[in-house]
Amino acid sequence: MNLEDGTRTLILVCQNVDCKSKGAGELMRRLEEAFKNRPEVEVRSYMCFGTCQQAPNVVLYPQRHWYSEVKLSDLSDIIEGIQQGKPVERICNKVDSGARELIYALLDAGIY
Repeated sequence: MNLEDGTRTLILVCQNVDCKSKGAGELMRRLEEAFKNRPEVEVRSYMCFGTCQQAPNVVLYPQRHWYSEVKLSDLSDIIEGIQQGKPVERICNKVDSGARELIYALLDAGIY
């Protein structure tokens, strides 16, 4: 899925204590700035993904790309990946599959 096929992308940025203490607020601000004129992309805060030990966490939905331990230096690759519909493999889906499936089930149910 990429932005050219009409798919709407949600970028969910965890804003719980661990993620925020490791820079999630700034990540969110920069992602909002990068996509402010792109209506097919929406950046939203998320209360907690439950994988605090791998903070900060960013999830792309419906693509199901889960980025953990995201650094500001990763943002250009994440932005490019969103535009091309490709995950950034080095930081993608490194968290426990059980946690991922639980969060994806919540997102599939419309709980953002």
